[in-house]
Amino acid sequence: MLQKRVAEAALDSEEQGLAEVEFGLVYSAFGQLERAIDCYRRAAGLWGEHPELALEIAKLLVEIGQPMPAIALLHKALEDDKTRTAAHLALARIDTARGLLEQARQHLELASEVAPAWGQLLDMLAFVHQHLGNTEQAQALRERSEQQRRQGDLLAGQLR
Repeated sequence: MLQKRVAEAALDSEEQGLAEVEFGLVYSAFGQLERAIDCYRRAAGLWGEHPELALEIAKLLVEIGQPMPAIALLHKALEDDKTRTAAHLALARIDTARGLLEQARQHLELASEVAPAWGQLLDMLAFVHQHLGNTEQAQALRERSEQQRRQGDLLAGQLR
């Protein structure tokens, strides 16, 4: 109902496009993939493609077992600083599942440059290196990940 009211309001195309993005993000948060995609398409026609909405839709597609259509959306998400790291991680997961470990490694390395302390990323990078036969690199990454966890636990304890 609110979306219909916004569509009927006298908004310029930029405002309407932004509203579509916001509705798409809400639909994505509630797992309503088709509605989110509809909003993405309308927003793209009015305002251009939006990397954050592209990322959220791609995550939903991967969750339901449709990684291939997610790839194009994730490449859109690579174009924005805010979504780039998460998009690299998502692409790495897809590549790993497809057995494309070298591509996955490249995505993970790029993501780790921006987020060097992200434990999930370090663990996945260690996994990929292990399967590529880089056991020393994998071990170093596991140690770094464990060190980050200990530091996080220490900081969390200090905040209590």
